[in-house]
Amino acid sequence: MERIKEIKEIISSAPGLVEFSDYGDGTSEEWIHKAETRLGFSLPESYKWWLRQYSGGEIHGEEIYSIFEIDFDNVLEGDIVYMYELYQKQEKYKRNMLVVSETDEDVFYFNLQKKNKADDFPVYALSSKQPYAEDFIDFLKKRIVKQTENN
Repeated sequence: MERIKEIKEIISSAPGLVEFSDYGDGTSEEWIHKAETRLGFSLPESYKWWLRQYSGGEIHGEEIYSIFEIDFDNVLEGDIVYMYELYQKQEKYKRNMLVVSETDEDVFYFNLQKKNKADDFPVYALSSKQPYAEDFIDFLKKRIVKQTENN
């Protein structure tokens, strides 16, 4: 729980840089379940925590894919289900790569074949094909701290 407290503080201390929904205004369990059913696999636990609490948003203008709570056949860019299905049709990324953010710097994705010790999925950077963060909470922390240092 200490990690949760820390990331909440980091997010709240970066207004203007971090633009998420208000804490507690997140994605419903119903839509998370619909997304997992449509994808055919469970989303990482740390990512689901963020969805439930913040729903979606950007870090310094870099979108993090979320669940828009709109029929997946009618939604456009930015919804993680829509983007995953689009990338599969385009054969842009492997099936085990669930892209969560595309930035000018890199493409960040969950490697669905690499569960970590906490039974969650690390976030990888496409450029190196190496882990960038141990999980989604660590990813948020690194992205926010990096952007804070750059501004």
